[in-house]
Formats: sequence, C-alpha cells, structure tokens
Amino acid sequence: MAGGAEIKDNNEMPSRHSVDTGYERFTILRTRMKPPTKPNGRLPLRLFFRRPLPLESETCWFLLLGVLDLVLTTMLLAPGGVRESNPVARFCLHAGGLRGLIIFKFGMLAGVTVIAQIIALRRVQAARIVLLLGIVISFLVANYSVVLLLRKAHLIIS
Repeated sequence: MAGGAEIKDNNEMPSRHSVDTGYERFTILRTRMKPPTKPNGRLPLRLFFRRPLPLESETCWFLLLGVLDLVLTTMLLAPGGVRESNPVARFCLHAGGLRGLIIFKFGMLAGVTVIAQIIALRRVQAARIVLLLGIVISFLVANYSVVLLLRKAHLIIS
C-alpha cells in the first residue's frame, strides 16, 4: 500500500504497520465483548410494560391535577377554618387525619387511572372520555381551591 499504512478489519488485531488513531483500540475491545445475555425467566414488570401506555397525555394531566388538588386541599386545611366538602374525603380526614385524606385521594387517582387504562384496552375513545371528564372535574376543583385560598388571604373580596 502507499504510505506504509495498511487497512484492517475491525475484528482483527492491529498489525505492526497499521496506523494507530487511538480509537481503534476501543473498537477492538467492543467487538470482542460478549453481548449481554438475556435472563432465563421473564421479568414480572415486563408483562405490564411491553408497549407504551395508551392515553399517556390525558393520564398525566389527570394525575397532575389530582396532585394539585391534594396540595391545595392540604394548604386550605392546615390553618383551619375550611372544611372538606366531599363527604367521603371528610370521613377519611376525620378517621385517619391528613394521612387518611392523602391515602383516599391517591387511591381515587390510582383507581380512576387503572380503570381508564383497562377500558383503553378495548375502547380507547371511552377511556379518553373518562379521563377528560376527570381532568375537567379536577380542574374545576383546583380552581375553586385557588379561589378559597385567595379569599383566605383577603386578595379577593366576596
């Protein structure tokens, strides 16, 4: 060859006459490594996460607004003077304190999300309606909570 350089295959060991660029050593090491072995058994979570979640955007908005509702509710309940208007949530608050309310709210969020995903396996549009209805309700509840917080701070005159 011209110039004293020899072209080599990446799978071969470099010869004494090859040009060393510094990168070829890593290429050789990478080609000699064994590919990662697959586990013998199936991972349990792999059964659930084989494909993307249907209605991811709607689910994320629903969960985000639900968490916002929980945060605003705890902010309203902390100083007192405001009571929970949902009778089931009020029962959970009196029975288990703030921890009971949090468990109830997260349980409701998880329950509606799981039900919507189960519905989405057969009827995506019906599941979308369930989630959009939950988004609208959570949005209205969060707005009402913000109005109550502003009233408590005397920024809105009744």
